[in-house]
Amino acid sequence: MMGFVAVGGPLVLLYSYFVYKTFWGEIKLDSDESY
Repeated sequence: MMGFVAVGGPLVLLYSYFVYKTFWGEIKLDSDESY
């Protein structure tokens, strides 16, 4: 269980970050382009 948390922790964090970037990329497309 400890090993799973050690590997799964950063993985979930990276996945959340990717989804977050993709989500805001689609919603705030104009902001990203102007920025």
